[in-house]
Amino acid sequence: MEISREEKIHLLASRTPNSFAVMQRLVMALAAVHKSYGKKTLFGRSPTVKAYAKLDSVMSEQIIALRIDGLIEHGSSDEKIHLVLAEYINLFADAFPSWPDAYSVAAHLLLEDLPAGIEYISRRR
Repeated sequence: MEISREEKIHLLASRTPNSFAVMQRLVMALAAVHKSYGKKTLFGRSPTVKAYAKLDSVMSEQIIALRIDGLIEHGSSDEKIHLVLAEYINLFADAFPSWPDAYSVAAHLLLEDLPAGIEYISRRR
């Protein structure tokens, strides 16, 4: 039996309130990175640097939120955090499918090159 989108959202928000709140900001940061690719400001600067800096900050917050909600422990390995984060992003994507660009950035960062994705998580702990 398939659960509805509203039920998925309710389950995520009620069982993992901190992770759910931060994930909303993380998806927006991921979308900003995607939108900034190939762009230049009026003065020739790349907005991608600023977008990545914001993404890195929110990603660190997401890891803390996962810990607060009990999905990972303080001593969890980088591989475990990577796995839980990827699964949580997938669950969130099922509930909010209208951000494909954001999810493609997440897949690129975390999944295309698995060792690099784990290293990225390691630096955000």
